[in-house]
Amino acid sequence: MQRADNPDSLRGVGLDYVVLDEYQDMRTEVWEECIRPTLATTGGHALFIGTPKSYNLLYDAYISGQDPDKPQWASWQFPTIASPFIPEHEIEQARKDMDPRTFEQEFEASFLNVSGRVYYPFDRASHVKDHVKFNPKLPISVGMDFNIDPMSMVVMQEQDDGKIWIVDEIVQFNSNVDDAAEELARRYWRHLDRTTIYPDLRGKPDNTRGVKRHLMSCESMALSASNIAANTLRSMIV
Repeated sequence: MQRADNPDSLRGVGLDYVVLDEYQDMRTEVWEECIRPTLATTGGHALFIGTPKSYNLLYDAYISGQDPDKPQWASWQFPTIASPFIPEHEIEQARKDMDPRTFEQEFEASFLNVSGRVYYPFDRASHVKDHVKFNPKLPISVGMDFNIDPMSMVVMQEQDDGKIWIVDEIVQFNSNVDDAAEELARRYWRHLDRTTIYPDLRGKPDNTRGVKRHLMSCESMALSASNIAANTLRSMIV
């Protein structure tokens, strides 16, 4: 039995069969960079076990098991409510005690994005539309969160009817502001002159040097100070 919090410790180990328990909480490189290459050398197999928590690694593995173009994968769902070992009255009591969406996730094995949700009514099936795409003719607004793990940005465009479309997202784990700026510039370098960034600076830099570094990151994307909201600039000044 091995822990997955240090992926490098799993490298170079000859394995024929691997069980990845609570796979939804593991880092991407555990499977892609460590376990998968090892199984390729032994012709081994893997079993992924976990509890649905949003649309993450476990969800991706489950979808692979439902894909007819991936016959080497297979996936199943075994909801808690179907277990013969849990009394029905316990399930009904849990249904009364818990938030409906949390109950769906924990007892019905539904893939829902519950924790950390800003917009609770968001429903992937209803709000994610194929026709919502980036329009190169429209200005870009970027919501940017100065975190380290993960660094995240959401790319938005206001439509002619006033609706705001979310057309892209950038999520980088174990990253920094400079990496995020570089990735945004890589994707939208043709449109930076019409891009406005709205950073979340609740965890603001603790010194002037930190402020200047954030500003330089924005400048490296060819964004002029006038493209960054004035109130945002003021909030960056210590």
